[in-house]
Amino acid sequence: MGLLPKERTDLSPPFTHVGIDTFGHFLVKERRTELKRYGVLFTCLYSRALHIEVVDDLSTDSFLQALRRIQAVRGPISTIFSDGGTNFTGAPNQLEKDLLSMQDSKIKNYLLANKIQFQINTPTASHQGGIWERQIRIIRSILNGMTTKYDRQMTTEGLRTALYEIMATVNSIPLSTASLSDTEAIITANHLLTMKSQHLPPPPGQFDGTEIYGRSMYRKTQQMAEEFWTTWKAQYLPKIENRPKWEAPRQNIKVGDLVVIVDNNEPRNSWKTGVVVAVH
Repeated sequence: MGLLPKERTDLSPPFTHVGIDTFGHFLVKERRTELKRYGVLFTCLYSRALHIEVVDDLSTDSFLQALRRIQAVRGPISTIFSDGGTNFTGAPNQLEKDLLSMQDSKIKNYLLANKIQFQINTPTASHQGGIWERQIRIIRSILNGMTTKYDRQMTTEGLRTALYEIMATVNSIPLSTASLSDTEAIITANHLLTMKSQHLPPPPGQFDGTEIYGRSMYRKTQQMAEEFWTTWKAQYLPKIENRPKWEAPRQNIKVGDLVVIVDNNEPRNSWKTGVVVAVH
């Protein structure tokens, strides 16, 4: 395994170095109007903490406002890492094009003025951002799977509340423990963010699937947070216990090996092959 990057090992306050990704859209109702809302996920590379901001669209202005909001709450950001894959290069919105090309003077001038470095990973090399890609991908897949159920059932305020509840859930994941028998010694991202040893408990009451058809927006948000927790436990927690990479001996790729090239743009049943000429 390679050495960890300095952004993960150097002592720094939470959200000094972050990875970002987007998800959505959600359809919300404001009076009689249906509007689209998106989410921007910020993952701290040092503390593994997560922060979610709701934006009206994927424009440059909305991104800069979300960036200002997280810095107003979490403090200044020094480095932003982003995926350079199809989710950024293929999406038809101005923000993702601007982030990739950095041609938009507004974003470039803002990052320069605030001394923020913006780094984009190599396309289709998601392992370069494994620290946030695994967490973000599962969160995004769960939330995207819930859009059809909660579309048109939430307001912008309700959606923001539900996503903050989800943020608190993810930030409560144990990072380490000094003693397995002492639950008070378990460290989570919330401890580093709030400097409090206690977690935010769920609100009193029972919430079920019928809440989304009720009138109480508060109960809808709690049901959405409860459903996320159930799916999160089923999809994410079992996977972080696995360590399959070194369970059996495996030969490394070497120069001269014949390989199959995976290309998502190729038509079905098209198998491209190649020969390894260099190994990094």
